[in-house]
Amino acid sequence: MNYWNTDCGNYYGAIIYFCSFYLIITYIVRNLLVAIIMENFSLFYSSEEDALLSYADIRNFQLVWNMVDREQKRSIPVGRVKFLLRLLKVRSPCMQLY
Repeated sequence: MNYWNTDCGNYYGAIIYFCSFYLIITYIVRNLLVAIIMENFSLFYSSEEDALLSYADIRNFQLVWNMVDREQKRSIPVGRVKFLLRLLKVRSPCMQLY
């Protein structure tokens, strides 16, 4: 059956609908993605007292990671994660691990 020659829908209307739908959805998704990135950026890099992580916390994590990953492989075995978390808790008692 040749659907182009039937009266099921309008060819030009379908093109206009698809193009407008594609442009609108692309615009919405792009703006949503930018909004999510901006929100996370503002939460993470807000003022030092309101920040989720301070520079001291990041530096502390780097130091503890270097203690656990002595061979500098940039990865640790799963069994060492518990040790890493214990060291983080000991070095930063105010950090709460849930």
